[in-house]
Amino acid sequence: MSKTLNSCLYELILLSLDNNVSINEILNKQEVYSVAIYGLGMLGDAIYRFLIANDVNIIFGMDQDKNKKKKGLTFKDYKTESLPPVDMVVVTPIEYIDEIKSDLKFYTDAKIVSVCDFLDELLVARVL
Repeated sequence: MSKTLNSCLYELILLSLDNNVSINEILNKQEVYSVAIYGLGMLGDAIYRFLIANDVNIIFGMDQDKNKKKKGLTFKDYKTESLPPVDMVVVTPIEYIDEIKSDLKFYTDAKIVSVCDFLDELLVARVL
């Protein structure tokens, strides 16, 4: 089932409002200690701010726009640079998830997930 940008943002808002959940603890239980973000447009920026606010270790970002900059975040071009190891890559351009996953798997051993699947996992884990 394909999710929309609105449903992903809704899940992000729900998680942001829940002060009783530690996103970092949930990720650590899943053996995710370091994350990269692919796509730092509107949704990617929201995810970045959400993860930083929850003390998640974001190692680097990737974006199709090679001129993209974000204070405090190192950007990598996965096709021309060696990527530092991470446990998970969160992909935010949900409309291109299949193509991006297929491409990224040749450059990293990390678990590659869409932002919507990532948020789903966090929502489910917070109630367990």
